[in-house]
Amino acid sequence: MKRKSKGHDHGHGPSQRQLRAAELVRHALVDVIAREDLRDPDLKGVSVTIGEVRASPDLKHMTAFVSALGPTDPRVIANALTRSAGFLRGRLARSIDLKFTPELHFQPDVSYDEARHIDELLASPEVARDLTPPPHAGEVASEASGRGQVRQPSAQSPLSHAARDSSPASGGAVGDDDA
Repeated sequence: MKRKSKGHDHGHGPSQRQLRAAELVRHALVDVIAREDLRDPDLKGVSVTIGEVRASPDLKHMTAFVSALGPTDPRVIANALTRSAGFLRGRLARSIDLKFTPELHFQPDVSYDEARHIDELLASPEVARDLTPPPHAGEVASEASGRGQVRQPSAQSPLSHAARDSSPASGGAVGDDDA
């Protein structure tokens, strides 16, 4: 019989408790960064976005994924916030109600860059060509059937045919049996 391991759930996502605590810390960090005047020169005049916070299973370590609104490199923002982590942890302790104030780690959030790159790939002519159906798709289907005519799809679905046949106007009623 396999024993259930305590602590780390390998192959499973974070627990509800981890998600709730991480979201609490994310909101508190956003408030602290917006409210406080951080002295780091790399953070002067920069709007910081915290996209996600991930909590360790014991909630003693939290990793915040950060980026800046604008052209600032997210690695610069992450390094600047790492230098201010002690100050931010102290302010965080005053604004959240957890048994332990987590140690903060900051990572650059590159998910926005990855999403932009995917959008650029989808907009490229090579990929767009593969995403659009060929202009003569109906003619190819008609040649395969041997009729030489382009078949137009019916405007009514099979469900609308059944509804019409069982409507009172056509002589049948819903639920009537012929037996």
